[in-house]
Order: sequence, then C-alpha cells, then structure tokens
Amino acid sequence: VTTDSAGNATFSFSTTAVTAIDRFITATATNPANTTSQFSNAQITDPVEFVVTNTNDNGRGSLRRALTFANKFAGVQTITFAIPGSGVMSISPLSALPAITEAVIIDAKTQPGFSGAPLIEVVGANAGGTTNGFTILAGPSTLDSLIIRNFAAAGVLIQGASANTLLNSIINANGGDGVRIVNSSNNIIGGAAPNTITANAGAGVNVADAASLGNAILGNSIFSNGGLGILLASGVFNPSIPVTIDSALINAGTLTVEGTLSAASNTTYRVEFFDNGAPDPSGFGEGQSFIGFLNVTTDSAGNATFSFSTTA
Repeated sequence: VTTDSAGNATFSFSTTAVTAIDRFITATATNPANTTSQFSNAQITDPVEFVVTNTNDNGRGSLRRALTFANKFAGVQTITFAIPGSGVMSISPLSALPAITEAVIIDAKTQPGFSGAPLIEVVGANAGGTTNGFTILAGPSTLDSLIIRNFAAAGVLIQGASANTLLNSIINANGGDGVRIVNSSNNIIGGAAPNTITANAGAGVNVADAASLGNAILGNSIFSNGGLGILLASGVFNPSIPVTIDSALINAGTLTVEGTLSAASNTTYRVEFFDNGAPDPSGFGEGQSFIGFLNVTTDSAGNATFSFSTTA
C-alpha cells in the first residue's frame, strides 16, 4: 500500500483464508526500513446480507444494515424480507436511513404472507426532524410494496438518479411531499402496480425542476395531500394542465366524460381518469380512484376532443 502526499491511503484486501463470522481482523504496517507498527483496531467479521429478518433499527438482519451493504457493491442488489410473524411488520428508524448510492431493488413482496397489500412499513416518527423516508441517489432502483409514513420530509426523494420505479406502495402522512423528484428523469411512479399517495403535508408527487423530464405517474391513488396531487415545475409539461373536462354525465349506469386536450401537435397522449370524493381546494382534482384511460391524439394545432365511458 502506497500513501499519498498527505501520508494517507485506502486499501481493500480479500482472502478465502477466513470465512467464519464473529472473528476479529487486525493489521500491521511495515515501512521500507523494516519497522513494523503496532496492531490496528480489531474489526469483527460480518456476513454480507441482503435479507431483512427483524425490525431492529441496526445490526444483523436490519433494513439499515442491508442498505449499507447494498451501497458497498456495484451492480443492482436485491433486498428481500423474511421477518418472523404475521401481519404488518413495522420498522422505526432512529435516524435517517442510508441514502441509496448504488442501484438496489427493495422487494417487500418477499415478506412471508404477502398477498398483494404491503406487509412492511417504515415509520419515520423517531428518525429526525429533516429526514426523508428513502433517498434514492442511484438508479435504476426499485421500491416495491412498502408502507412509508410519518417522516419529517418527503416519503421518497429521488435526486440525480434516473430510471427508478416505485410500485404497489403506500406513501402517507409524511411532513413534505409524498414523492419528490429532483434533477431526475425517466422514473415510473405506479403503472402496472399503482401506489397510494395520501395525507402528505406537501404535494402527492412533486416534479420539482425543469430538468426532470420523462417521469410517468400512472394509475396511482393520489388524494388528500396538503398540496396538489401532482405538482410540476415550470417547463416539465407545457401546458402543465392540458386536459379540460367539460362534462361528466351518468346515464343508465354509464359514466361518460367529455372534454378537450391541448398540448403538442400530432402527438398521442395517455389520458387517465379518476374518481374523487372532493376536489383539491384549488378547484383542480387529485386522483383518488383510477377508473380508466384513453389514448388521445392531437391535431396539427395541438388540440383534441375526447369521450370516455365506463360502467366501473
């Protein structure tokens, strides 16, 4: 190992000579004059584990430890769950969880007993006053089938990392936005397995800057948040509210929604429709219950009319 101009160096040493856990590894250094140092600190040998087996804040089998290990290895790692017991398992971090700095799949569908509704909740009430639930700084990462609630800031912050996916999760009662996207493109929030994003103090989903493009927010249940259901920074989608609903009539058990779309010319858009118990206080909607979609193509002036019917 060769030191730098400040006398410092990092190293990584691998061997198959010791493979047991709970051993203690020490080291010495010998200089060019053949003078040997004292022994270093003792570091216990730990297994590299990506399986969460308990609800502890730290230590073997914890979510924090699995995230820490996932950040140590390049490539996409998968964190799975095998916590004993039935029903929803609650993990309550005592400080911020490690930010995701290497791509990872957190797959809570693997928790025994899973049958569609999330069984793993991560509760931020004791995590600190400025803490996000999950901070994603590397992609493509996936959060699948989690409950993320009661964090002081955003439930999920995606920043500077693209092509991430949030699936089948419940993001609620956080002190900031439910999902906040910053300098990050081509993420998918929902889609094949939509999320429920509700009762957050900020927006449901906040795409916070014009550099964050290509973010698909599909089929989710987004309602009763302090801010708009979907809040877009200027320049993300022009205009930011391209759909106008002119009528929503029920006749003989069928709902028919008619309206207009004004956006880019000669372009096909997926127009999604939602049922809500009440509009946002601004007068614009959130999206409590997804009821269907149409593909609508604009004309050369960027305009289209549509008619959507459902008996759902």
